[in-house]
Amino acid sequence: MSEQFNPVFANKASLLRDKKFLWLSLSVAVVAVFEFLALAEMSMPKMYAIPFFSTLILVIGHHTLVKGFKALLRFKFQSINLLMLIAICGAFYLGEYEEAAVVIVLYTLAERLEDFGVASSRQALRQLTEKIPKTAQVKGLAKAIPIEQVKVGDILIVKPADMIVLDGEVVSGFSSIDESTITGEPLPKDKHEGDTVFGGTLNKQGYLEIKVKKLAKDSTLQKIVELTFEASQAKAETQKFIDKFSSYYTPLVTVIAIGIAAIPVLFFQQQLEPWLKSALTLLVIACPCALVISTPISIYSAIGVASTKGV
Repeated sequence: MSEQFNPVFANKASLLRDKKFLWLSLSVAVVAVFEFLALAEMSMPKMYAIPFFSTLILVIGHHTLVKGFKALLRFKFQSINLLMLIAICGAFYLGEYEEAAVVIVLYTLAERLEDFGVASSRQALRQLTEKIPKTAQVKGLAKAIPIEQVKVGDILIVKPADMIVLDGEVVSGFSSIDESTITGEPLPKDKHEGDTVFGGTLNKQGYLEIKVKKLAKDSTLQKIVELTFEASQAKAETQKFIDKFSSYYTPLVTVIAIGIAAIPVLFFQQQLEPWLKSALTLLVIACPCALVISTPISIYSAIGVASTKGV
C-alpha cells in the first residue's frame, strides 16, 4: 500500500536536494551576470567563453543532454529534453553561449523545484501513515500486541493521552477525543458508552475501554491513507489530456521550427543565422514543459496538503 518511511534516508535526501538547489541558485546568479554583460555588449572572449560555458552546461544539465540524445536516437520528437538539446546546440552554433547557459540552468532549476514540490507532498503523505499506531493494549493481556493480531470483538484499553489504534465502540468510560486526523475538526468531541471512535484519533482525558469493530486493514484511517496514495498515483483527466496534447503539440512545433530555419535558406537563398535564431526562439518559447509539469505537481501538492489538514 504505502512505502516505508525512513527518517535517516529522508534527511539525507533533503540535504542532497538543498545542496543541489544551492548550486543551481549560484549558477543562476553566475549566468545572469554574464547575460547582463552580454546585453551590454561586454561578452567574454570566444577562446574563454566556449570552454567556460560548455563546462557549466555539462555540469548543470548533463542529465537533460543525455536524455535529449537518447530521444534523438529514438526519433522521439515530443521529448522536452530533445528541445533543450536543439536549443543549446543552436545557441552554440550562433555564438550565443550565455543564452545556451541561461536556457539549461533555468530548465534544470525548474526540474529541481518540481522534485522539491513532489518530495514535500510525499513527506506529507508519509506523515499521514506515521499517525497509524503499530501496537494495541488488549484487556486481559500483560503486554501490547501488534494491531494486526487484534481481532474484532477484543476490548482495547486506552489511557489518557494515548492514541486510539482501531475503530470501535466505547463500552466503558468517558473522554474527549481529538478526531482532527479523521474529520479535520480541531475541537475535541465528547465520547460516552455506545459512541463510535476511530483509529488514529487521540484520547485527551479519560480512561476508555473500546470494543473493536474493524480490523487494522479495514480501519477508517487506513482507508484514508490508501485512498490518498491511490489518488496521488492516478492521473487526473486534465493531466491525461495535457500528456496527449503535448505528444502532438511538441513534434508540430519542432516541424514548424525546422521549416522556419530551412525554407528561407533552401528556397529563397536567405542567410541561415537569422532564421535559425528565429526557429530556436520559437522552440524555447513554445516548449510546453511548464504546462506538462504544472498539472501533476499541482495535484500531488494539493493531495498532500489536504491529507494533513484532515480533508
